[in-house]
Amino acid sequence: MSYYNSTLQSHMDRLWDLVIRYGLDPTMSLKYISCLLDIKHLDWKRKREGGNLGRNRLWEEMAIHGVDYFLSIRDEDLLVLPRTIETSRLTPDLLVESMAIIGYIYDEIEIRYSEGDCSPEVLEGFLYEQLLSRTVLLGNRGQFRTPRHIVQLMVELIQPQKEDVIVDPVCGTGGFLLSACEYITRERLRKENSANIEKDLDGFDSIGTDCRLDWNRWRFPVIGWDNDETMVMLARMNFRMHGIEEVGITQKDSLDRGLELERKADVVLANPPFGIRIRNRETGRVEASEMLFLKYIFEQLRSGGRAAVVVPEGVVFNNDKVYRELRKVLVEQMHLMAVISLPAGAFQPYTQGKSTVLIFVNECVGSGLYPVWFYELESDGYSLDINRQRLKDFPLVELVDFYNRGRVNPENNRSFFVSSEDIRSNRYDLSYNLYKPDQYIKQDIVEPQEILRQLMNLEEEVYQEMKELNSYFRARWNL
Repeated sequence: MSYYNSTLQSHMDRLWDLVIRYGLDPTMSLKYISCLLDIKHLDWKRKREGGNLGRNRLWEEMAIHGVDYFLSIRDEDLLVLPRTIETSRLTPDLLVESMAIIGYIYDEIEIRYSEGDCSPEVLEGFLYEQLLSRTVLLGNRGQFRTPRHIVQLMVELIQPQKEDVIVDPVCGTGGFLLSACEYITRERLRKENSANIEKDLDGFDSIGTDCRLDWNRWRFPVIGWDNDETMVMLARMNFRMHGIEEVGITQKDSLDRGLELERKADVVLANPPFGIRIRNRETGRVEASEMLFLKYIFEQLRSGGRAAVVVPEGVVFNNDKVYRELRKVLVEQMHLMAVISLPAGAFQPYTQGKSTVLIFVNECVGSGLYPVWFYELESDGYSLDINRQRLKDFPLVELVDFYNRGRVNPENNRSFFVSSEDIRSNRYDLSYNLYKPDQYIKQDIVEPQEILRQLMNLEEEVYQEMKELNSYFRARWNL
């Protein structure tokens, strides 16, 4: 699979560079390329499935009639309509060159598909993830895309089930929800035939690349909201390119106080936007965005529901009253299961700042005593610079293994339990370094008299060697 991935990635690199060179900004580039991929995907899918041949020629007609025809397309099955694209920089040459590269891409996909090496969903899904990886800041709240391996880590820790209502209140490109669907499907396939499972690049179990799936015979109860129209479009496209059509992703603002789930969430997976100030529509006060989203998650999680949420490092130790009160809710009104400290650089190239993953269950424990697991992730399996090169180890798989085995890791002092009582006594501070056990290196203390004795012995040895050397020279030269 790695060869085919590198080929598709190379084509996507060329396509992205081409569009940027023609002057489209990153957001418009995403929409333009997504639109072309949507048209090509639909044409290719319709031809494979048969049916009305008149609907299978959008791509061919574009090649003949060019930009004017492209902008006139109104196909009801398209997620990204050409008329939504800003046209001032859309030239005939750009369209021709773009279509040529996408043609090469689908030639490669067709070969792999016809030879049975990979399912189309695997290849098209990989292709679209390569496109999304070029995003930096997304949406009108400045959220950034969560790296796929961090998403996978959080899903593995939460273990969503087929009957769960799974929610991401700020879904962006839909990575958390898509990964949850893949996890549920993988576990179904594992029960049918373990040969359907293989390892991915990060060491996690994944659906085999040659496994042919009809994703739409299953219904995934996922709900995703985003207040940005472009993000909703990208999320739907992300699901489509992975083979899933029916998905509950809509344009809504989850901080709108009138927005409630019909059924409370069984699972929440989220990476809310950090570092911006939003007016609380209930109190009128301006608050940090991460605070408001956490409060919303508390409200929408059913009793017994579980959540994995990324928060900036400041949330775990900020001593302001509002932050302490929020952490108090986590410890007293929720059941805080784990505090996982991510390494600085885990979200490069978006931000260098440190983040923390909080795992909790909506299970009121009050003043009861229970343990909270702390874990420091020193590496996420990638270099922590802007290049983010893959390393050889699999620290995320190791973390999940420790978690599933009762969070016991006797050989690793980066993992330990802290009682909820200790957290209360420290004003609900959740800083990893505050509770990290001191590491003492045992040293043998030598008494001064012993040091003096050893020095005298050394002097005696030197004196004896000097006497032997003197005797040698006297004998040799008959002194």
